[in-house]
Amino acid sequence: MKKNKRVKLSSSRLKKIFLDAGADDVGFVEIGRTALKDFKEAVLELFPDTKTLVSIVIKVILLGLLLITTTTVGYYVQSDKKSDVKQAKTYSTETANMLAMPDQERQKVFDNTASFRWSYTNAEEAGKNLPFQFKMPSESLTGKPTAFYVTKNDKYSDRLLLVHYANGVNGITLSAILDPAQPDFADHVNKLKAEINSGINHADKLPSLIDIDGISAFAIETGYNNIEGDKVPRSGVFEWWKDGVTYSLLGTRGPEGTSLDQLIAIAKSLNNSKKVILPGIIMSPSELNSKKVIEPKNNEPQVDMEKGKQGKTEYEE
Repeated sequence: MKKNKRVKLSSSRLKKIFLDAGADDVGFVEIGRTALKDFKEAVLELFPDTKTLVSIVIKVILLGLLLITTTTVGYYVQSDKKSDVKQAKTYSTETANMLAMPDQERQKVFDNTASFRWSYTNAEEAGKNLPFQFKMPSESLTGKPTAFYVTKNDKYSDRLLLVHYANGVNGITLSAILDPAQPDFADHVNKLKAEINSGINHADKLPSLIDIDGISAFAIETGYNNIEGDKVPRSGVFEWWKDGVTYSLLGTRGPEGTSLDQLIAIAKSLNNSKKVILPGIIMSPSELNSKKVIEPKNNEPQVDMEKGKQGKTEYEE
């Protein structure tokens, strides 16, 4: 039987398809299929002009944006000159992204997705519900973590670790996800450069490749996104791969935010850390390579979070 050909669709191409079909404007929200029903009210609250929600099953590379939320629709706050009241103004994924979202609005989106995450007080507790081992950076560079989260993905291999420091979602943020194969960060950089140079993405600085421990990593400095004439502060991002895990660091926003040099220093301290947080979910080598896993019955987590006991892991050889 002939396999279906995989087609790569950019968000700009998807937007054009909908506009050609008669839509007035288009925004994109990337969420898990099972979460669409529960998340619908939050989407409509944030974007009240939404007329139709369309579920499209696609694979999305978010270049470090997964660590905040599953939404890829961006918006920023515009001041009303008559009343000087700040109002949320929506814009498409093509012109900006979550990195340029104001602190208050970013916090609102994060709070609205709380039901899709487990929360923990330390790294060891979070590790019990993850299928990969991970390291933590030096607290002398980041400060002490304030919260740990793990996303409630049905597949263990898709679960994302999220670590907050001072100022929570608007402070320095670390994420980690299982990635057996080293990502092609050069391709990520080239695609984002093309979007910026063509005017699709209005970031004031181009991304770059940075060598860390002999492996290329994705980097973009903190700065601004130019959105409809406004300079909206943007976070810097450093994303790298180490021992089968892709890590992402997001800094504080704007030109006075966390510098790229600071993000790189934090990343190197993580790589050089001697302490390893072990996983509570064990996957076979074949599962690690394919990122496929057999779920427990009733899709329950493998760790009983109330009793704190690790569940039994089952897999096919």
